[in-house]
Amino acid sequence: MTILKLIASVTVLVGCAGEGQSNQPPVDGSTPPVDASVDAPVVDELPDLAGNWALRDILVTRTQVPVIGVTTSKTVSLLFTEFTKTAAGYDSSQRLCEVLFDSGNALATNTIGPNYVSTRPIRERKVEVTAPASFSQQSEILVEGAMLADDDTSPLPTTANDPAVIDDDNDNNPGFTMDLQIVGLGSQKIYLVQRSEIGLAGTIETTDRIAGGQTIARFESNVVGATSNTVIPDQSPVAVEAESTFTMVRLPSNASCSDISEQTEMSLFGARP
Repeated sequence: MTILKLIASVTVLVGCAGEGQSNQPPVDGSTPPVDASVDAPVVDELPDLAGNWALRDILVTRTQVPVIGVTTSKTVSLLFTEFTKTAAGYDSSQRLCEVLFDSGNALATNTIGPNYVSTRPIRERKVEVTAPASFSQQSEILVEGAMLADDDTSPLPTTANDPAVIDDDNDNNPGFTMDLQIVGLGSQKIYLVQRSEIGLAGTIETTDRIAGGQTIARFESNVVGATSNTVIPDQSPVAVEAESTFTMVRLPSNASCSDISEQTEMSLFGARP
């Protein structure tokens, strides 16, 4: 869960031999004269990406779920992103607006706890743009539901009584909360801790649209509690890098998170992959 590389082309104009000038080397073996009329390479400027963008991040995972079996789920994060141009590329500032789930199974639906989105901090990332149209956003280690001594190397908690577990969404439960509706089991809750390290790598399709895939260095998710042991997965979910995608579209200068939601998702980004 949440969450985050531009267009340049080089055109080399190859000049023909000047009128009346032979293409053969001089008979005396000397170096032929350089034709100064041949144009130097022309480099088109990269488009300016600075400004507001909407980002749809789709993380695909597979999990063994009790009662249901193996499921393929999509976590769809919708974010408001602002690019600020720097000497090295762009700084990206991202605010989470909404999280949606496609459980991949009609027997179960997931929703994120009501406090989750409002308690997420703004995330800052570095963005690199390279010719001819490559876009990349650096990965970073993101830990949720726990306060680790070392985000990189400390073990991720597996139980709620681990002192590293925190109430990350301020709902008086350990970790952060996921609400479940499962046929035969009704409304349930699970409490999670997670660690991820995910970047973005894609192509600038136009000056107003960027799309590509996710680079997943790691994804760990542990259930540390639940309203019923029956809903605790048999195994931790596995992220599927080859199926995880992102899409970005430019927004007006006066846009905000309120413009990026489940209601506007399809009109902004199109159908999900």
